[in-house]
Amino acid sequence: MLKMSPFVFLLLHLLTHINLCFPSSNIHLFNTWCKQHGKIYTCEEEKLFRLSVFEDNLAFVTQHNIMKNTSYTLALNDFADLTYQEFKRSHLSPNFTSLNAVQSVRKSPLSPRGSSLVYYVPSLIDWRKKGVVTPVQDEASTCSEYTHHAGDRICSKFKSKGKAVTKDDYTIVPANDEEQLLQAVASQPVHACICANERTFQFYSKGIFTGPCSTTKALDHAVSIVGYDSENGTDYWIVKNSWGTNWGMNGYVHILRNSGNPEGICGINKLPSYRINNNPNPLLQPSSVRVNCDILRYCKAGQTCCCSNRFIICWTWICCKIGYVVCCDGRCCPNGYACDEKTGTCIKDHDTSTATKMLEQSSYWKFRG
Repeated sequence: MLKMSPFVFLLLHLLTHINLCFPSSNIHLFNTWCKQHGKIYTCEEEKLFRLSVFEDNLAFVTQHNIMKNTSYTLALNDFADLTYQEFKRSHLSPNFTSLNAVQSVRKSPLSPRGSSLVYYVPSLIDWRKKGVVTPVQDEASTCSEYTHHAGDRICSKFKSKGKAVTKDDYTIVPANDEEQLLQAVASQPVHACICANERTFQFYSKGIFTGPCSTTKALDHAVSIVGYDSENGTDYWIVKNSWGTNWGMNGYVHILRNSGNPEGICGINKLPSYRINNNPNPLLQPSSVRVNCDILRYCKAGQTCCCSNRFIICWTWICCKIGYVVCCDGRCCPNGYACDEKTGTCIKDHDTSTATKMLEQSSYWKFRG
């Protein structure tokens, strides 16, 4: 319960009686929200104060949602009776101000060998669908503790001297390198810290979050990047939060990717890291069995099928080795190249973040087009 001076208490008491005579037009909405979210207040004065906070937050949410050209909407979630300052104190960590302590624990360079990074970057991935992401929790996840898991929180805590206590090794993705981060997320969920001290993030409901949020202030909240995708040509990260399933999209937020800012929206590119398991996850390793191109032909383990002669169905296949991921008119293009469909040649891909293509195993009955 809030501590109030006698004067404030008296003022609220008077306002309570005034409110009984002139009830707020939002009192019914507030009571409905309280019932929905299980809110019970210890006295009428506190309920009146929370009503005033609720109305202020309602006005903020309404003002945002009527704006044009916004890619996301807000909603009155569990935090609608908290002031902005109360929310920051209870759910964020403003004391995480330096990256030095964690930069010193980089365990290995970013490379596919020994780090579980993929040789190619698929156009989209969602690790929730692969069963490696735990349910959303309702807790304050702060970067001052900087805990780690493959997409969640487990056992590592970075100390002030830069010493890490881990069961596995961790690699910190180079700061402000979105291409490296994309490759890391293509391999497994990635831990990240963001600057989440904006009211728009507090009341985020759905859509692609584009800010505003600062990248110059301290990183104050820990999240997990569990995938990426695109919507109507706009790229985004799939980010798991820890504020319960009533926040955002069942506990998740889509954060704009390829924003043009090297630090990313809310600084999401500044300090990502991922776990290097000493016992590699078989989900992330190349298949040990052969790859079937059709019912008769196949490629060796680690290779992929590329049709080199097609009429209605594919008659002839070639096998592309690892690192040559784009099938282009019967030839294999190396990673970083795209297929020029007009000339049937491999060309340097200057927009690997969105144009890098994963060579998928073609079906025997797959038609062209």
